[in-house]
Amino acid sequence: MQSITFPERLVKKLSRIPFFSMTFSRVLYHLRLHSLSKIGSKYSKFVPKIVDFDILLMNGKILTGKLYGIHESNVDNITKTIWINGLKNYEKPMPQVFLYSLEQAQQLIDVGAIAVFSRMRGNKILERLTVQDSNTPHSCDYRYNSGLYSIIAALGFPDLIVHAFEPFPTALKWFEANMELDANRPIKQQIKVIKKAIGNTLGTAQLYIPIPRFGAILETSASLSSEFRDQHSESLTVDLITLDQYVAEAQLQSVDVIKIDVESQEYKVLDGSRNILKIFRPIIFLEVLEEADITSLESIRSEFNYISLWMGEEAIIQKDKVSSHPDIQNQVLCPAEKIQKFHDIAITLNLDFIN
Repeated sequence: MQSITFPERLVKKLSRIPFFSMTFSRVLYHLRLHSLSKIGSKYSKFVPKIVDFDILLMNGKILTGKLYGIHESNVDNITKTIWINGLKNYEKPMPQVFLYSLEQAQQLIDVGAIAVFSRMRGNKILERLTVQDSNTPHSCDYRYNSGLYSIIAALGFPDLIVHAFEPFPTALKWFEANMELDANRPIKQQIKVIKKAIGNTLGTAQLYIPIPRFGAILETSASLSSEFRDQHSESLTVDLITLDQYVAEAQLQSVDVIKIDVESQEYKVLDGSRNILKIFRPIIFLEVLEEADITSLESIRSEFNYISLWMGEEAIIQKDKVSSHPDIQNQVLCPAEKIQKFHDIAITLNLDFIN
């Protein structure tokens, strides 16, 4: 184990002092003592306004991306976590597995690209919530899923087209701001933002915005299901389409990877994507919560001959069927004929592959 130096111990101790830690971290940052400032950030709300991060591609090439750490007076705790630990350690090993799966891909669909927020203590998520506007109280930090995966995909692969679906207007501000950050790479031209919700029917739907409960340890977030959380501050009427309809109207000739994060509604997204699953056989990254319709997800997996994979920190784990796990929410549905790709990714990332 690496020993902690005296300056690191001092910073850790001083950063625990109320009303002092954030200023202390900011001073260290402006003195370019970034490693010490990051230690202070673990105990305060400090994060630089703009954070640079490294993207490691499968060929060993390293790119630099940018994300807002602070925007409209709010803190993005995804960016804060990346600032402290690096992209490769955020939701490990999801970012690297996701990126490596995009090798030779032409079309990525990102469903629910932006609208998840969390209250955190250190690196521990206490509560997911949806922020209604920039006047939300600043007594907690917010984890804005501000298009991270769409952005790293576009940065990593200049020829990739990203179709990002997100109906929640507040979150879109962050996404659009982040897309403007890298002046050398006009990724906005690669990312098509579609302000609609995805399901298994056409028409309109209600997007339910939960009431933020700062003292609770209950996970909450926006969902098309009124039953996903007990109470809601409001509901928004949003346009609802299926991915099959979108792909047909856009006349896409391929769909290589789909990423889904829609707060327990993943089955409906896949149910409205049956033609895509049958014809294009995309790799599917999805979040599987305990509240999800596991039975229906398993039915889809079995019907279309997909293999269920868990993304563990140290291993990619092959499962007989779709199931939930409290510590492994990021999972993959891989077409059976493409499973070797994940064996290769595991070897490249020095992960075990367990089946």
